[in-house]
Amino acid sequence: MYWNETDPYAGIEFPLNLSQGQQITGLDFGSNVYFSQTNFQAPYNRQFKSSNYTYLDNYVSFGTRIQQARQNIYPHFAQNLSIDYKVAVEGLTANQLLVSGNLFFPGLATNHSLVFNLAYQQKGSNNVIGFTNNFPFARGYFAENLHQMDKFGADYHFPILYPDAGVANTIYFLRIRGNAFFDYTRTYDNFSDGSNYKNFRSTGLAVFFDTQWFNQVPISFGFRYARLLDPDLFGFSGRNRFEVVLPVAVF
Repeated sequence: MYWNETDPYAGIEFPLNLSQGQQITGLDFGSNVYFSQTNFQAPYNRQFKSSNYTYLDNYVSFGTRIQQARQNIYPHFAQNLSIDYKVAVEGLTANQLLVSGNLFFPGLATNHSLVFNLAYQQKGSNNVIGFTNNFPFARGYFAENLHQMDKFGADYHFPILYPDAGVANTIYFLRIRGNAFFDYTRTYDNFSDGSNYKNFRSTGLAVFFDTQWFNQVPISFGFRYARLLDPDLFGFSGRNRFEVVLPVAVF
């Protein structure tokens, strides 16, 4: 099925800097109003009528951390929390709530970091559309936007090598670091086998390269291996997944 979708939007944002001394604190909140219009292409336009609706995307995020040394992968102590609530206001009935947060602690050695992440997402029971899914699903799985999802994850980050070397005056390698992780996502929905919930657990290792391109743009990329501890209901068979991790945005 093919269709064209247009989503103009406008909003207002309030970024507040509440830092004091060595404690860096920020509070950001705002709201966007979206007008979404869907036009089905032939031959599907004979079955489905074009539609449009308006919805609000309300959000708030709070983060605080202590200053970190240049070689620290993450601050020794930091917390962040974000809340996003989407709700339709015209054309249909739908809503979606996402709450996510991270806790950062020092690791077993200098420049090591231990990170815990939690997330919760709930969709309305009468939703007739699916909003964009930003839920941090367990790594390695093909994710669907299910009715309710809970997530717990733990990451251990550690430096491997500091090359401090460049290649062809183009890319400069600052650091190579490792990451060991465990993810546990619990989902609630009406599954085809009659059950109401499913677990999606994974564990694995990753290697990341912290680089700088043309002495201007910092870019981190890496390679990740994930071992799936539960079946991947929405993706491929097999329990071993190899992935290339690239930044979503560069500039």
